[in-house]
This record gives sequence, structure tokens and C-alpha cells, in this order.
Amino acid sequence: MKPHLKKSLDLLDKYLEKTPKEVVDKELSELKYKQINLELLQKLPKEQVEKVFNQDMCDIAPDFLGFVDIYKSLSEIIPKHFTIIDLGCAYNPQCFFFTEHKQYIAVDISNCIKFQASNCIIVEKTIEKFIEEDLYKYDLGKTFAICSYVPPWYKNSDNCEMVRKSFYNLFVYYPTMGKGKEK
Repeated sequence: MKPHLKKSLDLLDKYLEKTPKEVVDKELSELKYKQINLELLQKLPKEQVEKVFNQDMCDIAPDFLGFVDIYKSLSEIIPKHFTIIDLGCAYNPQCFFFTEHKQYIAVDISNCIKFQASNCIIVEKTIEKFIEEDLYKYDLGKTFAICSYVPPWYKNSDNCEMVRKSFYNLFVYYPTMGKGKEK
């Protein structure tokens, strides 16, 4: 073994011996996120990056495009002939992970400037209105709904539950601490 490689492996062994597994796992997770974020950033058209990032009150940036690691994983397992419906897409950079899929429908109530790939249609509606007014247009057997990190905005409306009841193929995620527990 080459001396510099042996030295590097010895340093790694010492680090792993002294560092709790949780810390190592967290650091690896953060590195993986940064890698995926960078991969997505490189897919984004420069002119769209400038428009989205330069708008007022934009809360994404080159080092945080959103919770894009989930979208990357989903883009790899959802069949390419499926239509993707992203409910609560926000600024929508994640649509560029799905450019090989049949279509990408980006649904969001906000009127912010959004990223848009060539197969992407942007729909400015609430999730509830989209389900009520537009769902019939899609073959639900070949449609995959994503509702990721979308809070229950309205008192009488649970976005996650609506999506679960309306779609066959779906991914829904919003972190909570459970009923009756404060964050």
C-alpha cells in the first residue's frame, strides 16, 4: 500500500474510533444532500436561476434548493411513462430531476417565479382546488403524486390526507411530533 494512502486510512480509522456513529451518519447525510443539491443546481438553466433567485423574498439559494434529496430518489424509482404531480412545488427546481418522465405538473398556490423544465406545466391553485377541478384529467394508474414538506395551511384542510385519498401512487411526507405535541 502506498504510504499516503495508508496514512489517510489510519486517520480515518482514528476519526471513526473517536466519533459517535450518530455524528458520522449526520455528516455523511449532509454530504449526500450537498452532492444532490449541487447535481440539481448544475441542471438548472442559468436564465431561470437568475429570475428565481433574484425575486423578492426568495427563500432558496444555490446551497439550499429545498428538500431535493427526496425528489432525486423518487425520480429514480418512478416509471418514466408516468405523469408526476407535485402538490406544493414552491420554487420547483426539483422538476429538473423528472425531465425524462412523461409530464411534470407543478401545483402551488404562490405566484412566485418558478423553475420550469420543458415537460413541466405550472398550475397556480391550492391542492384542494387542483384535486377538485383537475384530477379527472389524469390517468391515475399512470400518475404519481408527491406532497413533500407541505404544511396543513388551512384549518379545515389537511393536504396530506387529501392526497392520500385522491391518488393510487403517491409519496406524502410532512414531519410532525404527533397530535397534541408542540414543535
